[in-house]
Amino acid sequence: MDEIIRTLRERENFVVGGHIGPDGDTIGSCFALANALHKIGKKVQVVLEPFARKYTIIPGREFLFSGDLDTLAPDVFVAIDCADVDRLGAARSVFDRADVTICIDHHETNPGFATYNYIEAEASSASEMTLRVIDGITEPTPEIAAAVYAGMVSDTGGFRHNATAKSTMETAARLMEMIPFTEIYNELIHIHRFQAGKALGLALMNSNRTEDKKIVFTFMTRELLKSIDANHSDLDGVVEYMMGTRDALVSFFVYEKGVTNSDTVKVSLRSKGPNVGRVAMRLGGGGHGLAAGATVADSVENTLKRALLLAQEEVKNFEGEQIIAEVKPAGHTGVINIRKEKGYTSHDVVAVVRKAVQAKTGHTGTLDPDATGVLPVCVGRTTKLAEYFAASDKTYIAEIVTGITTDTGDITGEVLTRSDMAVDYEKLKAVAESFRFKERGEYLQTPPMYSAVKIDGQKLYELARKGKTVERQPRPVKILDLQMQPPREDGKIFMEVTCSKGTYIRSLCMDIGDILGCGAVMGELERTRSGMFSIENSYTLEEVKHAAENETLCDLLLPVTQVLPFPIAHVTTEGLARALNGNALPVECVISETPIEAGAKCWLYTKTENSRLIGLFLRNKNNYRAEVMF
Repeated sequence: MDEIIRTLRERENFVVGGHIGPDGDTIGSCFALANALHKIGKKVQVVLEPFARKYTIIPGREFLFSGDLDTLAPDVFVAIDCADVDRLGAARSVFDRADVTICIDHHETNPGFATYNYIEAEASSASEMTLRVIDGITEPTPEIAAAVYAGMVSDTGGFRHNATAKSTMETAARLMEMIPFTEIYNELIHIHRFQAGKALGLALMNSNRTEDKKIVFTFMTRELLKSIDANHSDLDGVVEYMMGTRDALVSFFVYEKGVTNSDTVKVSLRSKGPNVGRVAMRLGGGGHGLAAGATVADSVENTLKRALLLAQEEVKNFEGEQIIAEVKPAGHTGVINIRKEKGYTSHDVVAVVRKAVQAKTGHTGTLDPDATGVLPVCVGRTTKLAEYFAASDKTYIAEIVTGITTDTGDITGEVLTRSDMAVDYEKLKAVAESFRFKERGEYLQTPPMYSAVKIDGQKLYELARKGKTVERQPRPVKILDLQMQPPREDGKIFMEVTCSKGTYIRSLCMDIGDILGCGAVMGELERTRSGMFSIENSYTLEEVKHAAENETLCDLLLPVTQVLPFPIAHVTTEGLARALNGNALPVECVISETPIEAGAKCWLYTKTENSRLIGLFLRNKNNYRAEVMF
């Protein structure tokens, strides 16, 4: 904005132009700026195509240029209310010759084609934006106020369209103090030619709507216009009138341009929500979400069919976004890789994280209070996937203490037996490494009494604390790798163990001790890896608390799709409601760049502008079924 105002103040020779087939907003904003530039002593001319008679009420026609455009070579060309440089029509050649170009526009499809661009898609009109620019160079006169007010009235449908904001009404009130606003309003909104009424009636007679009543549309040919002695200026307001149809979300109007029989038609689109700007762009035009247009080199019939298909697609996208908007936001969700410190139970860790993130939490596999290391904590809706993480392989650094047995299987328990048998390190190494899967395969391991395994609904450690011992069934586990470390300076011996889900390192130590004949228990224990989570990329509880205080928790959360890298797929608009309700989806309702075979899982996302994760789905032969919903 500052560069635009500086340019308007410093340069001398200006041309102002707008889009082909100018409407009230284009004319009003161009004439308003021309009046303002003339007031501060600048040379200014306006280049516009011929426009409807009703717009002659807008002051500024004296600035219209009617000569040979090739003679114009301005310092500055100001394009207003024009979404694309090609929409300038014949004035494009003047734009290209200017030393500096400026664009003032409120169409969200505008790419910013000028030297300096002032684009505000939320603005009610280009005229309202132009007034802000004028305020930077001079005080508005009644002529400027009338031109701006006329443009605002035209583009808001008399302040009825959705883009009309509080600021729009405040601006209008300011202008109304300077002008005969009732006369302008009536001329632009209520007064029309007799033929315009006939044209509206004919257009409505030709109108149709989709079976679901969400799209209304009509057309007009040259022959039909000629039959009622009407012209294209009499078609203003047709598409707006149709947009008032009850239950309609989109209206569009296709009509032939010009007076020859060339296949060139105009499409005008309006909306109560779906983005018709995208429809217009795909037709070769532009605009903003609620009002747009295009000129198409094709027949009325073909353009009707094409516009209808594109509008139906946009309505489906809009309805999908509305469904998603009604779903409760997920809040914090993902996995935090916690580095558990000694003295905390797994439950303690979960409670601390829950307080920090203010969301549901759950761990992916317990660690004993005296153990340290990796403890992934699921946050938010990711807690539904805890079992998937718990199934991952894990790696531990464990101390093995020989010559002793305890009731807990670790060094903290009550001593049951002691042995003075001397154990040679190499023998210990050979016995321990014999448990590796490549030597032994799966081995049957009995869980210790002090464990979270349930028997008849009771956890074993709860029974053990009552002094009870029950028979436990051995379970197959895999020691995927086991490497003994050389004895440390203090005489302690550690081993690095990579194992499958459900393996108890305490039981492994006891089984090694049984083979040695001297007994053994577990000493210190650190989990260095759980699935993809490693000790190097973990966070302490203090770091989690600090992140919560500084609102940087998102930096610690790993997305679930990164933790469980299943293929990505998208649900079509037709299947969206079924997917969000967790119902089975026909195969044709799921799109994926990667082939997903029967029996495979995938992350299913919405196929909307702001794509959102729906859940984890399983591909069956004929459909997809939800495994976990988000």
